[in-house]
Amino acid sequence: MKIIRIIISVIFFIPIVLGFGWQFGIIWQSFSFTGTQLWFWISFAIAALIFLIFLKQSAYMSILKHELIHNLFALLTFRKPEGIHVNRGKGGEFRYSGSSNPLIILSPYFFPLISFFFMIIFLFGLKQTNVFFLLFGVAAAFDMISSFKDTHLKQTDLTKYGLFFSLLFVMVFWIVNWGIIFDFVMHGGFLQVDDYVVEGFKKVYNLYRFLYQKCCSF
Repeated sequence: MKIIRIIISVIFFIPIVLGFGWQFGIIWQSFSFTGTQLWFWISFAIAALIFLIFLKQSAYMSILKHELIHNLFALLTFRKPEGIHVNRGKGGEFRYSGSSNPLIILSPYFFPLISFFFMIIFLFGLKQTNVFFLLFGVAAAFDMISSFKDTHLKQTDLTKYGLFFSLLFVMVFWIVNWGIIFDFVMHGGFLQVDDYVVEGFKKVYNLYRFLYQKCCSF
């Protein structure tokens, strides 16, 4: 199974990371330190610095978020959750019935739970307000820094499927998810989020086509 995971990583994950990484760079052309973006980027930068310095990996909220994401992806992959235990300063545990899979195990390292919750609220008619983007910046900073502090080479979740596969798997979903979030911020809503996803997959396709043409030319 290890060799299969390595092959999948090379054939699928690396091109996706490269394609969406290219598109991720393109969306930054919409960066503006004005309007609602101003409120988001100020709060995001300040909160990220505070969390980077003061947020401990063993903090209760960080552990709880981690275990809730495991729980969410267990449900999404049709596993039955059986319980969550959070022990401040020591860690947490999530139990479920059925076999594990990479989405359940690795989701806390790439899924910005609180940020997506804010975006769902926005879907229900919340107008573009400075207060929303101010709070959204804090939420995004917490999601990013807490996941960053969770990700280390001795993390058992990451070693379960091998570091090479796990880190690339996380990178694929991380760059897609955070690209969606930053596109949302830079356009003040969902107006062009679908463009990010569609254009990202187009670049992945173009990369495959380029590699195929190069292989056929030999």
